[in-house]
Amino acid sequence: MNLKKKIMLVILIGAITSVLTVFAASPSTPPGQSNQPFSQAEPRTPITSVPLTITQSGSYYLTKNLTATGTAITIQADDVTIDLCGFTLSGPNSGWSSSGILIEDLPQSIIKNVEIRNGTIRDFGFGINASGDHHRIIGVRLISNESGISMVHIGHLVTGCLVSWNGRLTSGYTWGIDISASGCIVSDNTVVYNGSGAIGNVKGIVVGEGCIVTGNTVSSNGIEADGDVKGIEAGEGCTVTGNTVYDNGVGASGDRYGVRVDDYCLVDRNTAYSNGTNISAPATCVLGTNCAP
Repeated sequence: MNLKKKIMLVILIGAITSVLTVFAASPSTPPGQSNQPFSQAEPRTPITSVPLTITQSGSYYLTKNLTATGTAITIQADDVTIDLCGFTLSGPNSGWSSSGILIEDLPQSIIKNVEIRNGTIRDFGFGINASGDHHRIIGVRLISNESGISMVHIGHLVTGCLVSWNGRLTSGYTWGIDISASGCIVSDNTVVYNGSGAIGNVKGIVVGEGCIVTGNTVSSNGIEADGDVKGIEAGEGCTVTGNTVYDNGVGASGDRYGVRVDDYCLVDRNTAYSNGTNISAPATCVLGTNCAP
């Protein structure tokens, strides 16, 4: 055998050896997969029935649609995330006494850092009723409750939610999103047809002081309500920008406002029409360029 053939044979043997070594070292399961059962590999806790009280921090998720005869889920712990996973929490449709999700402060502590996301809450007194600090409501649909979202204390975020058909033909104060708190952000929500025919005052979005309200669509709330109607109401020092607010309080018996703010607010780039008084702001506020006849 000449030298050239010997060299080619050595190269071929080396290549075959490398391929066999790779196959021998390959794992028996694809990367990222585990031989553990799913229930062991899933790091979150499933919610399979209600009522449920959560007293431990962690991540929880719905496994199916669930119906409650009273409050469905009560949270009494910090650092909790609930993923509704596209499912629906349904309530008893029997007045104000129940909540879809209740975040409840304890006597010794204020509950902090709860997140609720991705699903539907309907037919409760309160869709979400939250005390505590720094909670986040993201991508939740709140439909046909007496009122949609109620939150107090500081630092909350409500974004990407649909809040619709809450508080129809009921008595008392009705709202879509009510955040009686400071330093909050309410952004990119659709708040429509809440409080139609209600007996009492109706508000689409209401926030406390130092909040940002931006990018929301607030329409057709308080139609033919027996009371005052406000599309967006904001406390002192708020920034209210880029919202579309129209047809709130059509046929209502009381005063009608599209956007109404307190002192020292910035109100800019909003579109407001067919609300009675479209924008109402004290002289202390800065009014930018708004489309509001």
